Amino acid sequence: MGLYVLLGRGWPWREVWGLAVHRYRGSQHVGLRNIIGTLALTVALHRQPSIGHAWEEDRSDRLLETIRNGAHLHRTVAQNRWCVTLADLQQFKRLVFQAVRKGVIKPTERDQFLASDTRVGPSVYTVVDQFVKPMTRAAGNVSWALMKHPEGLLCDVFITHAWAEGIYEFVDKVTQSWPRGATAAYVCFLSYPQNLDISDLIQSPRESPFARALGSSRLVIAVPNHVCSIYSYIWCVYEAFLAFIWDKRIRAAKSPVVGWLSMLRVSCTAFATLGACILILMSQATYYGFTADFVHLVRQIRLVSIILSALCGVCIMVFFALGKHAWISCQIAILVFAVVVEMFVAADLCLNGATDPPVICVLLLSILACGAVEGDRRQSEAKPRAPVLLICKTSWPR
Repeated sequence: MGLYVLLGRGWPWREVWGLAVHRYRGSQHVGLRNIIGTLALTVALHRQPSIGHAWEEDRSDRLLETIRNGAHLHRTVAQNRWCVTLADLQQFKRLVFQAVRKGVIKPTERDQFLASDTRVGPSVYTVVDQFVKPMTRAAGNVSWALMKHPEGLLCDVFITHAWAEGIYEFVDKVTQSWPRGATAAYVCFLSYPQNLDISDLIQSPRESPFARALGSSRLVIAVPNHVCSIYSYIWCVYEAFLAFIWDKRIRAAKSPVVGWLSMLRVSCTAFATLGACILILMSQATYYGFTADFVHLVRQIRLVSIILSALCGVCIMVFFALGKHAWISCQIAILVFAVVVEMFVAADLCLNGATDPPVICVLLLSILACGAVEGDRRQSEAKPRAPVLLICKTSWPR
């Protein structure tokens, strides 16, 4: 209601404000409904994304309908064919999600994950111990890859990671970075038979299954995590060494960018703040009048808003410069920045009116700018945070 009145057809500001005061009593419920609706949309956009229900093909009895001889299968299938497809990884994510919901996968002293979290999830260590090993043991001590594809799939993507990441973020990053035209990937915790003794397979690292798979691949995807550098693990270092001397291309996996939904959340907060401030100013003008004291108060609000927005802007730039985009403090600073900027816009509209096109442009641009700042933060947060071999080219071979 406040925005409708302020953006009237070129009326002088005092007349517009008088009309706003006149209409306020009968229309305040409209403005409040708009604010509540905007805040409800903001809360809905902030909810954790759902991974979804298990599909028919995800049922355990379907996965275990054929019991295989794992030891025999891993001796007869070439080691560079112990691979899974992208669809297999996405199915695995759904299965883990259902296992967490049913209590099959539980937090441990080493991994205190939240069952409600759908962004990170339990670590690969936890998933292997509580889910992969029991499932593949029931399937005949076979690896997950050969349980899905007994004939094997030739490796054309090799994935190197440290097992410290959550399984949801791992699959999301691999999905985001999956090269066009790729068929199958070697993922160690799904490719190795977790219930068999594989010490004889890795006695000579150059002849190990992972080295053979890396040798047949055309691309290596390095998956960083929020816990540690993958190159603090000797096997990841050796994989990087082989990828370099064999002239493999390396791509750093990136998190999927939330995109316009995250930007819309901040813009909704800004828009709700603008509407609330306008309604508050209208209510004050209704009961106390557009007096000199009221004008002085609005000017003080505008001054304080300018100072707070400048401080929040400096804090945001410091967080960005330090690379702390994921900190909750950075997110709070952006939300506070959105609120105080719209407080300034509302106070400025009260003092100067909104009949001039430049003022309307400032109003719209302020809301868009708040969303753009959050979008830039999300884009930066999605960038890899672990060191990657930059000396290697990072594009999919044509």
